[in-house]
Amino acid sequence: MAEGSAEQFSGVPYVGALFDSNDGQPTTHFATAFVVSSKHGNMLMSAAHVLNGRNAATIIFAPGYASGQAPHDLWHVQKAYTDSAWQANQSIDEDFCLLKVGADIQGRVGSLNLMTGVHPQTCNVIGYPDGLASPVQSTVQAAWYTSGHQLKFTCDGYPNGTSGSPWIINGNAAYGLIGGYQQGGATPSVSYSPYFGVNVLNLYDTANEAFL
Repeated sequence: MAEGSAEQFSGVPYVGALFDSNDGQPTTHFATAFVVSSKHGNMLMSAAHVLNGRNAATIIFAPGYASGQAPHDLWHVQKAYTDSAWQANQSIDEDFCLLKVGADIQGRVGSLNLMTGVHPQTCNVIGYPDGLASPVQSTVQAAWYTSGHQLKFTCDGYPNGTSGSPWIINGNAAYGLIGGYQQGGATPSVSYSPYFGVNVLNLYDTANEAFL
């Protein structure tokens, strides 16, 4: 049984929708991403599987997207970072990526701190389901799916398009994202996250040092 269902709301500036693009203009929404606090202020985070079949340079991020509008402009992704284990065999425990845009988006919309080594707990999950003009959110109770590897929660309303949705604690930090097992879940009611451990921290450190 699901614990409830995510509800539509007006969004927050530091979580947004990812779009494919054509000639520099957004076309189809396909996933969710969020701004991560970083040295240069230009880092986003999402699930690595959303990059499958895509060139990072064709992705557009619309922070705070709501009611079909992009109130904080459109930001073009310049580069993607993924873990070596994801590159080798798409390991579900490494289903996360860091994306860089070309300017200080953090200074414009704010960001979430990246938290690693955190056990499952109550969190707020914000995402962009395909077909909706605004995001959804819900407070959920996370649990281990496989200890030290995958987390999960049960709540309706997180279908395709919500991959990359941050699991937010303390109102200002992300310790997980929709991804991992079954690319984040095979149904809208059960969602998963790779555990944010040293693997996430190592990739973050690498990406954080470089502007792009």
